[in-house]
Amino acid sequence: MALGRLAFSLSKRSREESWSLRGWAIAVAAISTGGALLTGALAGWYSWHEQKARLDQSMVATTRAIIKATEYELDKVVALARGLAIAPSLQSGDINSYEKRARALIQPFGYFFVLTDSGSSKDLFDTTVPPGTGYPVLPSEWMRDLENMQTPIVRPLFQRPADGMWTALCR
Repeated sequence: MALGRLAFSLSKRSREESWSLRGWAIAVAAISTGGALLTGALAGWYSWHEQKARLDQSMVATTRAIIKATEYELDKVVALARGLAIAPSLQSGDINSYEKRARALIQPFGYFFVLTDSGSSKDLFDTTVPPGTGYPVLPSEWMRDLENMQTPIVRPLFQRPADGMWTALCR
């Protein structure tokens, strides 16, 4: 019986306690606005995370492409240098003929080639300067690791004092 009285007393509200139509409209508008703001915030957060993930994937793909292109260029240089190393004119000691051939092979690639006397920094020829002119001084990095001549050695970038070009040594 107490339960019946409680339900009866809750359903009987006085006129002052009930909400007006304006109150209901304001409450519905406030609840709808709150729901819309929450939905917009969740959608924005999800979109931000998706774009961040796509940007991360794009950066990884770009980095891989740059590394692959750099590796391809270095492989091309090493293959060209190995091909020049077994040239018959170099084996026979005909440096003038070898220089002409090396200049013709290297010119389309935009590389330069410096042939030094073994164990010294004395240039036999340098394709960055016209034939018959003086050669620029080689940097000290050129002479390191002379005992390991079986594997290609790629040095860090440096700026050549002769012409200011950025250069990576590959031996």
